[in-house]
Amino acid sequence: MKKILLTLSIAALTIAGGCQKSAQETTEVRAIPTAEQMANAKLGAVLIYADWCGSCKVLDPKVEAVKTGQNFDDTFFLTLDYTDKNIEDFYEAAKAAGVSDPVRTFLDGKVKTGQLLLIDMDDQKVVEVVKKDMSEADIIKTIHQAESDA
Repeated sequence: MKKILLTLSIAALTIAGGCQKSAQETTEVRAIPTAEQMANAKLGAVLIYADWCGSCKVLDPKVEAVKTGQNFDDTFFLTLDYTDKNIEDFYEAAKAAGVSDPVRTFLDGKVKTGQLLLIDMDDQKVVEVVKKDMSEADIIKTIHQAESDA
């Protein structure tokens, strides 16, 4: 059942990705993981991002360096963009990615940018939060620990 839902989520993201508007017109999902990555993942690393967010400008390059410099077999990375401050589009993108429930629960229906949420995909719960003040080494350690706990 999980694989079917993930496949449907990826199909929705793929369709939405083909019709992307400019960053001023819609909330976007960047770095869309493949259906295989999501189906096999124990952990989702979801960056809550906005172009205007100072914390995002510090955290995003660290996350990019970590995910390209390491092999995380059990984790998929996803960025939910809140640049336009459109909460409905933001949560619709989270829903299409299959992370709406844990993101909505953790953020209490609001949006707070500048954090990387580590989500146990089986339990659908945020298990760790990575913030801008963490080093790349600490981020790697935190992700690996969350993978082994998931």
